[in-house]
Amino acid sequence: MRHYLTTITTSLICFTLGSQTLAGDLVIQVEGLTQLSGKVVITLCGSPKCFDDTDNKPGSYYAMSAQTIENDHPSFTFTNITEGDYAAFVFHDMNNNDDFDVSLFGKPKEPYGYSNKKFSGENARFNTAKFSVPDTGKVTHRIELAIE
Repeated sequence: MRHYLTTITTSLICFTLGSQTLAGDLVIQVEGLTQLSGKVVITLCGSPKCFDDTDNKPGSYYAMSAQTIENDHPSFTFTNITEGDYAAFVFHDMNNNDDFDVSLFGKPKEPYGYSNKKFSGENARFNTAKFSVPDTGKVTHRIELAIE
């Protein structure tokens, strides 16, 4: 009986440890600010639906954060991010209206950038902007803001 209980207890411990989702930390460094007013807004997406869809309704993204600009190199730290692929979109909300401002024809009026972005005249999709967050440790990404 004692051997039977030991086996069950050991199995439960292994199952519990094996089923835990491991998490890492993510730091996004923002560069390319042209003025030190307004705020920087970041949306972190964990799926193509979130990143490739432009409405970003609450709950459709993995995380969203904003911070008032205090220096020309703000950074965002997300802790305990579940292991997986993510893509980030960042913009400089220069007028503090909580919107990414675009012209009547859809041309951005505020500097923006996204992960793995090489400004080429086209918007990134999740599969080109994604990066991996490992199960442990810290990953740092740099995002350059610009207006095309």
